[in-house]
Amino acid sequence: MAPPALAGVALIKLQAAAQDDNAGIREFAKAVESDPAVCGALMRVANSAVLRPPRKSTTVEQAISVIGFRVRWLSPPAYA
Repeated sequence: MAPPALAGVALIKLQAAAQDDNAGIREFAKAVESDPAVCGALMRVANSAVLRPPRKSTTVEQAISVIGFRVRWLSPPAYA
């Protein structure tokens, strides 16, 4: 049996972090950093003109903060 693709490993790690009530940005960053392609994509999105970040993200943790804030801001409220 072949090992899962790197993106699959990153996805498994992200799912585990999402299910952990004590997980913070660092745990999510470790999951993203386990796959260079996912890491690169995250950095591109976080620094894109669409999100208009106040400054360029230079770390995965900064990128997660920018995207997480923007995603919550763009998401409809839970009561809607």
